[in-house]
Amino acid sequence: MSDRPQMHLAAFLNAGPQGTVGWRHPEAGDGFLDAEHYMKIAQVLEAACFDLAFVPDALSVPRSLGGTFDPAIRYGSGSPRLDPMPIITLMSAVTRNLGIAATMSTGYQEPYDLARGMATLDHTSHGRAAWNVVTSFKDAEAQNFGQEKLPGREARYARAEEFLEVTTRLWDSWSDDALVRDKESGEFGRPAEVEAIDHVGEHFRVQGPLSVPRPPQGYPVIIQAGASPSGRDFASRWADVIFCSHESLESAVAFYADLKARVAAHGRDPEQVKILPAATTVVGTDVKDAMAKHEAFFDLVDPLAGLSRMAYHVNVDLTQYDLDGPLPPLSEVGVEGHYREVVEFAERENLSIREIGRWYGARTEGSMIGSAVDIADNMERWMDAGAADGFMIQATHVPAAFEDFASLVVPELQRRGLFHTSYEGSTLRENLGLARPERRVAPPRRLRPRGAGAGRVSALVTAGWLKDHLDDEDVVVLDASIDRGVDDAGLTVFGPGEQTFAAGHVAGAVFADLFGAWSDPQAPYPFTRPALPALEAAARAAGIGPDSTVVVYDQLSGAYAARVWFVLRAAGFEGVRLLDGGWSAWTAVGGPVASGAGAMVEPGEGFTARDTGLFVDLDEAVAASGTGAPMVCAVRTPEFEGLDGRGDRAGHIPGSLSLPYPDLLAEDGTVSVEATRALAAELGLDGDAPVLAYCGGGVNAAGLALAFAEAGLPLPRVYDGSLNEWRAHPELPLETGPARVTR
Repeated sequence: MSDRPQMHLAAFLNAGPQGTVGWRHPEAGDGFLDAEHYMKIAQVLEAACFDLAFVPDALSVPRSLGGTFDPAIRYGSGSPRLDPMPIITLMSAVTRNLGIAATMSTGYQEPYDLARGMATLDHTSHGRAAWNVVTSFKDAEAQNFGQEKLPGREARYARAEEFLEVTTRLWDSWSDDALVRDKESGEFGRPAEVEAIDHVGEHFRVQGPLSVPRPPQGYPVIIQAGASPSGRDFASRWADVIFCSHESLESAVAFYADLKARVAAHGRDPEQVKILPAATTVVGTDVKDAMAKHEAFFDLVDPLAGLSRMAYHVNVDLTQYDLDGPLPPLSEVGVEGHYREVVEFAERENLSIREIGRWYGARTEGSMIGSAVDIADNMERWMDAGAADGFMIQATHVPAAFEDFASLVVPELQRRGLFHTSYEGSTLRENLGLARPERRVAPPRRLRPRGAGAGRVSALVTAGWLKDHLDDEDVVVLDASIDRGVDDAGLTVFGPGEQTFAAGHVAGAVFADLFGAWSDPQAPYPFTRPALPALEAAARAAGIGPDSTVVVYDQLSGAYAARVWFVLRAAGFEGVRLLDGGWSAWTAVGGPVASGAGAMVEPGEGFTARDTGLFVDLDEAVAASGTGAPMVCAVRTPEFEGLDGRGDRAGHIPGSLSLPYPDLLAEDGTVSVEATRALAAELGLDGDAPVLAYCGGGVNAAGLALAFAEAGLPLPRVYDGSLNEWRAHPELPLETGPARVTR
């Protein structure tokens, strides 16, 4: 075996026609509806020692051009698509070493079903299963599952995060030693080695345990192909294999470096994540012969077929523009990273839309055209440049193109010591050089759902719940109190809350200083959110770990506690709740209290903070104001109307609605779901679009955001600087006078 890094090879195989025009190729088989078609290809791939066969999927017939599915049917562009799970099950039955991957969406399945199916396949294939995680990107798919429109990108990735968390917990619900099967003693399994997961989250409620023992690989191999910033961040946290596509070596090197750095930033070993760019190979006896094959393939393409395929991939119908004109600038696309590649290539080659259609219809991602030696040279160059850990081989037509690669290119790679000549492990993880995940066991997290149906978790806990769970190892209590007074002008002034905290606090609570570590003390405005590294440090210092349940309260209205809640939520930490009713509720139930500076806290593991886009900066607030996007101001009515003595910089952002945070509370200071829903409906804010909330300094706006979340409304985004920042810019307008009643 060579000491050189070994290349990994996967095969991209549609469960349907191969590409837009691959079915038209004279050498293409037409058996995509037959089991034997896939079984034969699996055997070809295994004979060539491929690591993996990868089957993509789509959950709709594309309505890509003019809102009709005619092009998809006419040209075979993205349809038909068979269910990948039966396909890879067939392939596993006729192979012993080849890994098998199915694409399944977190948007339209349930974690339990998916975890059960993948665990079953991992057992029956003896550890060769893989799951390509997608979040879906088409309204047409949403409309096949009872939804009118696809959720936004951030919402899809938030659901995917929880989906992966639940799925992996289910795979971990059995220990590796749970099954005994001792016929003599009669003991089949050990109940103590199987645990419920008792998950209650924003999207899913799953009790567990899984009905299938822990998979042979621990977890099936996780594959992801996100190219957008959200997709890259998701992949760097969860994926074992990252599939990508690049039109140049330079962009591939940059992507590889970025993803490996992101993986390391999440505390993972970059060597344990394999990056496989797409490579469509056309093999000939020499370059001239290979180019002739490629041109013959290109000649099969109808431009409208290519534009239909592209419209499906990136949600852009270019037929509404001049086909002989250039590509127009577009901001809203379905697959952001994918469209960027198209733009770069079209600009570099100066292509018209018609030419883009022909190119895209015959598009061979990562084209490698030439003799076996030429292609091996190219692959070796990418490996040596730090652009790839291997390749996802795409075939122009099947099975012949896979057979050409297997019989011509693979032997050349093996001759160079770049690719193995036999399988080295017994599972897909072993063959990819990936470690088997350790089983994670976490205590059940039962938080009180309130005003929520199954699949949502309350943003609140009651004082009674906290009293019962105060000594739980994973519970961390934060006191976000401040000291408040009035200056000579009669305006409210604020200061750090150490004195309030020292006078009395929940026993064991940690002081969360909103004028110190829990904000940015260098910012020009109070309560500005801290930078993500600073927030991570504050969380560690407070004893917070990735699986902590953080309960935050204050000794005023709860808005300051809500600010800490929102800061953590906006950084991707889901395990934070607000103590409903705060300090008053705690003392009312006789909860234990302490005084003084607080107990010493052992630092926690912390969590990896990420920008979820929930905070809005000045530029975004200005843009929202200019477009008439729903904006709601959470300050009290006199301040909203400009009656609080601030002179010519009094009032609110033009076009805003008024919804004071105190109006969302019951008389006892608890969050009123009923009032929140009623007032939101009255103002026309009870739709699917999240509102932009602001106040004086981003505190009451956070309280409003929490109340909306508790009421089952979309979580608002919060303008961080709020009126403190807006008023400091004299060029920005303010309105005074009564609030508009509704949008």
